Amino acid sequence: MWRTARMAWVDILMDRRSIANVIGLLAASQTFEMQPAPEGKECAVSGQQKAGLLRLHADIRNYQAYLPEAGRLEGGGSQMSVSLDQALPLIRRSIKSWIEHIHPLTEKSKILDTQLLEWRFLAHCLKHISHYISDNSLSLEPFSKSTRHKPFIGIGTASGLISLQENSKVLLQSFPLPVKKYASEEPDTVFVGLMPIKDSAALERSLRVTGAQFAKIPAELSGSPQQALRLLQRNMQSWQAQLDTLKSEIDQYSAVDQIVLWNGQLQRWLWLSEVMNQAWCDQRFVQICGWVPEQKLEVLETALQDSASPYLLRKEEPEEHGEPPVLLNNSAWLKPFEYFVRGFGVPRMNQIDPTPMLGLATPIMFGFMFGDVGQGLVLVLLGYALKNRLPILALLIPAGISAVIFGFLHGTIFCYEGLITPLWLHPLDYPLTIMSAALLFGAFMLLSSMVLGGVQAWWERRTATWLARQLPLICLGLALPALFWNTALSGSLAMSALLIAVVFSFRQAGPTGALLAIFKLLEDGVQLAINMLSFIRMGAFTLAHCGLSSAVMVLTTIPDNAVLQSMIFVLGNVLVIALEGLVVSIQTTRLVMFEFFRRFMEGAGRPFKPLTESVTP
Repeated sequence: MWRTARMAWVDILMDRRSIANVIGLLAASQTFEMQPAPEGKECAVSGQQKAGLLRLHADIRNYQAYLPEAGRLEGGGSQMSVSLDQALPLIRRSIKSWIEHIHPLTEKSKILDTQLLEWRFLAHCLKHISHYISDNSLSLEPFSKSTRHKPFIGIGTASGLISLQENSKVLLQSFPLPVKKYASEEPDTVFVGLMPIKDSAALERSLRVTGAQFAKIPAELSGSPQQALRLLQRNMQSWQAQLDTLKSEIDQYSAVDQIVLWNGQLQRWLWLSEVMNQAWCDQRFVQICGWVPEQKLEVLETALQDSASPYLLRKEEPEEHGEPPVLLNNSAWLKPFEYFVRGFGVPRMNQIDPTPMLGLATPIMFGFMFGDVGQGLVLVLLGYALKNRLPILALLIPAGISAVIFGFLHGTIFCYEGLITPLWLHPLDYPLTIMSAALLFGAFMLLSSMVLGGVQAWWERRTATWLARQLPLICLGLALPALFWNTALSGSLAMSALLIAVVFSFRQAGPTGALLAIFKLLEDGVQLAINMLSFIRMGAFTLAHCGLSSAVMVLTTIPDNAVLQSMIFVLGNVLVIALEGLVVSIQTTRLVMFEFFRRFMEGAGRPFKPLTESVTP
């Protein structure tokens, strides 16, 4: 907390035969970021072997839809207990055997799927025709028994079908659909028709040009649309049963051939081939190197010991290997606030991590602008419900708790101000107090950012430079809010800022430097004042939230009906939560990013990216 995790550089030397399991265990431990090692004599996975793996992957990808669910989603997750030289023939033989078994079944399955898709479309059209025709006034027999014409049924626009009929020898009977997709669109029409067989190819193209969907009418369909639909549904049930049987047979062959196991081996060897492009290899040994957080070195060594393979681990000082990656080192409850830091850019090693400060400040800012007991509880519940689906929404929990606290301070619950007595004040009754509180909080945030910059300068051993540049500005920053209490104190602080700036600059650059320091201090002071004034928006949005809540309560009193009043009350609160919650979140983020971070954060660090196992190449 406050400091990023210290990184260690490690070199790991291991037997080439055990590389598969060792790399797998390192990836599972999530402790090791691999870096390119010096170029070796050859890669752990040769080009010929990798080409063989890719060919197998291309083969199995053609049948990916027929893999058992575990094979599609997880690739089997099998342990690689043999070398690639031994595994590749086994993988190839197993996959080829599986494909030989299931190929005829998949081909038949494709035919059934295609036919069922066409029949479902026919059934949809026949249901629509049956809606219009309840008797036997239309028979499909003349269509299905025609020898010179090709019968078809489909859906298209009326104007497109009229144009087609005028320009070709197509016989059509159409039945308009009752509902449009969009108000501006022409309604679709179901049609039954005949086209001359000799012209069928050209006419099918013409139908497609009009945007129509169509399918051939099978010869066995005859009688009324209702009779044809019943026959079609019986056929569909029969074919679906055949399709289910085929899929069951494919699953049985998959179990016999252990396709999930071997697909998992294939995926993991492909992943390993990518990882090992960064390793140093010779005939017997493999060397990998990279970064490990010092507090996770023990976890890394445990993973290596679990491999039951001989290894040699050497730790080196990080300074010898360039800029290390950065791992933010915060407790679980602070983790959600790291999103602000990552959004700006992580600090470098030996720079301060402001996440603990954000864990206090951002909920206060949000709650100050969104103070409502009931609405805050809704945010807390939403945060708990959605944090697993979208982790960033875990921020709603502390934000909602803060909103509840400020709701009690403001005396507001679900937009209603008369139900509970405020522990502090009603914002709309004391707007100047709210604005002043927001300004003072802004001064606290900006001064805190400068203090954090001082701590960071101390860690980086540049305290003297920081004092010369920032101490006058800190005094000036204290002078601005001091105007609220004591003008004499404010003036003393401003004069102290000027004196410190002149003394530091005079010692370094003489009278010219002192004069420039005065102008620089004035410029920085104006900028600091502008940054402090930016926090007044917190007060403005507090008043806006209260004003919108008051408007909701006024609207609920307009209708005389209790049901309508309840509906307006509920919908009004939903609107306030959605609209104000979004606006307040944006303003909190803006104040953090542009006012707080910019005084000490550089965001030039590189996030730590541990080696992770992937089952896709």
